[in-house]
Amino acid sequence: MKKILVIIAFIGINITVMAQNLRHAGQILSDETCDILCKAAQDKSREMGLDISFAIADADGLPRLFRRFGDALVLSATLVPNKAYTAAITQTATEDLIPLVVEGGNLMGMNSCDSRITLVPGGIP
Repeated sequence: MKKILVIIAFIGINITVMAQNLRHAGQILSDETCDILCKAAQDKSREMGLDISFAIADADGLPRLFRRFGDALVLSATLVPNKAYTAAITQTATEDLIPLVVEGGNLMGMNSCDSRITLVPGGIP
């Protein structure tokens, strides 16, 4: 399972770099940009022989795109969009939120006030 998470994180990092490059080039999160990012994720998942789910949320956390490639885990149909939502609204990678939401953390309890917030690693702003 760890290997799969690492691979998914790798795919996410590559897609994030592409998204940042598009943003720096002055492009907005248009339908065409979402399609480009989705195609890149699909190509990478095929190259690696791994079925994944892929989601994009806008800066407000609203869904822009979701795709479940092949036989990706059924759980990913809810988990992956929630990772995109969490990363978008916090502008923080989901794995980096963990120390912030524990007792005494600056965002303690944040994950209990909104059912869409997830702390599962893989959401990248």
